[in-house]
Amino acid sequence: MKGLKYHWRIIFPIFFALLIWFFSSRNGEQSDNQSLSIAAMLGLSNVVTRKLAHVVAFGCLGYAISSYQKGKNPDNYLRRSNPIIATIFSGIYAAIDEIHQLTVPGRSAEFRDIIIDIFGAICGILIYIIIFTFIRRRRLRKMIA
Repeated sequence: MKGLKYHWRIIFPIFFALLIWFFSSRNGEQSDNQSLSIAAMLGLSNVVTRKLAHVVAFGCLGYAISSYQKGKNPDNYLRRSNPIIATIFSGIYAAIDEIHQLTVPGRSAEFRDIIIDIFGAICGILIYIIIFTFIRRRRLRKMIA
């Protein structure tokens, strides 16, 4: 029987994909009002806030996909193909998300948003690799000591 940790690794990528889909489904006015209120809280411009939201959302997705992949093959996670697969999946989802936004009133699709989304996913993947490597090295040191 697979543990709870394994099931969470499946749930998190799905959760973040659905969350991204939810925010993309908001019409232009709702989305703009939300980003304006967050921009005011952070003291940033609306454009910067919107692009930062892309980076954070897809960073979380990239992190979650990396966690899922490690759960599938914990001993061999740091193969080069795993981060590439996570990046490709995030990029495909970013393109699907932008196409979805074409169907939402007041929204548009922009290629630069796909690039920003992929950048965010790569950041999330790198953060996961750094954390995973740190934890692994720490465990190895405890085993040696």
